[in-house]
Order: sequence, then C-alpha cells, then structure tokens
Amino acid sequence: MNLWTPIIILAASNVIYNVCSKSTPAAINPLAMLVVVYLIAAFTAAVMYYTTSGGPGLQSEFKHINWAGILMGLSIVGLEFGNIYMYKVGWEISVGFMLSSTIVALALFAIGVLIYHDEITMYKVIGVIVCLFGLYLINK
Repeated sequence: MNLWTPIIILAASNVIYNVCSKSTPAAINPLAMLVVVYLIAAFTAAVMYYTTSGGPGLQSEFKHINWAGILMGLSIVGLEFGNIYMYKVGWEISVGFMLSSTIVALALFAIGVLIYHDEITMYKVIGVIVCLFGLYLINK
C-alpha cells in the first residue's frame, strides 16, 4: 500500500458517505438509519477482519481496547447523526460538509500544535488563514 492509497480510500468513502447522508429518506428517524448502518458496518468489519487477519481471533483482540476505542465509538455516532441531521435541516451538500470539515481542520491544527507539538510553519499558518477566509466567504 502506498502513501496515497488511504487518502484515496478516505476521500472516496467521504464522497459516498455524504451523498448517502444527503439521500437519507426524510421519513426515517436518523437514529433508526444508524442502527441499520452500524449493523452493516459491524458485519463488514468482521468479514474484513477474518479475511485479512492471521491473528488469534477477534475476541482476543478486544482485550487491547482502551479509552480511545470507546470514545471513538461514541464520536462516530455523533459524526453520523450530525451529518444526517445537517442535511435534514437543509444544509446544501456543497457547503455543509466543507464548513464542518474546515472547522475540524482548524481545531485539529490547534490540537496538533498544543498537544502533539506539531511544527508550525509559514505554509501551515497561510493554510489556516486560507481556511478562515474560506469560512468567511462561505458564510457571506
């Protein structure tokens, strides 16, 4: 797997994910939709685990779960519900995700610098300024 493979998978998955979130039927409760989504996701992840892993088995993997796995599970529900609800309340697909992604990028920039001691460069600062300017333009 090269450097770009996960980025391509992530980008393609995000596009499909947002189109599906926007296409969620108005009549369904977003949380009911998530029950179906998570059943399919759990089944798919289990199949992928067993077809790609030469490890000791899924149950033995669970002993390695820490707080991050638990918090990630909770945050995924927030991500999914927030995205579906964002479109249900009327955000355009061309704006809603871009706006939320820009806010996330700015927050992760700050976390990276403050907690993980990421290097601040002139290009990164310019990128932050461009993001802020983009937020300004989107909200005009």
